[in-house]
Amino acid sequence: MNFITDNIALILTTIFGGGSLTAYIFERTKNRAITKGVEADVDSKEIANSSNIINQYKDALEDLPTRYELKYLEMEKLWEKKVGMLLEEIEQLENSYQRKTKLLEDEIKLKNKFISGLKREIKERDIEIKRLKAAAEK
Repeated sequence: MNFITDNIALILTTIFGGGSLTAYIFERTKNRAITKGVEADVDSKEIANSSNIINQYKDALEDLPTRYELKYLEMEKLWEKKVGMLLEEIEQLENSYQRKTKLLEDEIKLKNKFISGLKREIKERDIEIKRLKAAAEK
């Protein structure tokens, strides 16, 4: 019994670990409560983030017809402008073709006149040669 009374403080310190066993039990309970609070906070943040994402998609989908209509009108204007430019280019090419055709026709007429003149000159020379041969034979 002397041993117990002499060493009671040491025994109690060993059993309760200087209060660490009691502290461990209370800390464990406290940590579980903190963990549950953190988990609840994380869950609420996930819900809030999911809600934000849903709202962003909703806003994007609500805005989609307006943006689509604007892009469609923009593309339609671009195509109309491009078609107009192509029609203008076709008209310029047709005018150029007509001018070149007229120039070539005029050149053909001049060459035909030149050929007709040469043919006339050849006939006149043939007549002159026949006349000179006839005069030389007499």
